[in-house]
Amino acid sequence: MVGRTEGTITSWYAIIDFLAISNKNCTFADENAEGRRRTLGSYFIIFTMAYLFLALAIILETAGTVCMKLSDGFTKPLPVVGNCLAYIACFYFLSLSLKTIPLGIAYAVWGGVGIVLGNIISVVFFGQKFDFVAGIGVALIVAGVVVLNLFSAASAHWEEAAWVFRKKSWGIKGLAPY
Repeated sequence: MVGRTEGTITSWYAIIDFLAISNKNCTFADENAEGRRRTLGSYFIIFTMAYLFLALAIILETAGTVCMKLSDGFTKPLPVVGNCLAYIACFYFLSLSLKTIPLGIAYAVWGGVGIVLGNIISVVFFGQKFDFVAGIGVALIVAGVVVLNLFSAASAHWEEAAWVFRKKSWGIKGLAPY
């Protein structure tokens, strides 16, 4: 089972392992589908790109929602076109991020950050009132996303990466299974 040796490897240990190992100039490699060798640094790039794609999806989704507001019920053509283009690009980048990030994690981050951005834009540009209770609600959503990413077994993509690295790198000095 991924993420287990003698006991469960927590997400924090997995992230620390992943960053520590990927920063070393290790020479082991994993064969990908095309038969090319992937080094530890390439795995780090894959995860970084996945979260970059997710960030782009969040920004585009927020832009599409703003265009929806500006379209005044889809009666103004320019914001409608902006809305459609932003959502198409948003779902494209979300699909790219889902190649690496689990669906539940990606959707939680996408929804949580989107709600925060939407509220900020609504207050700054559309004059929406933001009171203490709304702040508590948004803070609880952000806290939920943070807890899900840092402490949940659902975010096993970091653990899986660290497990692959640990399994293949026992011969590297200072690295051993837990």
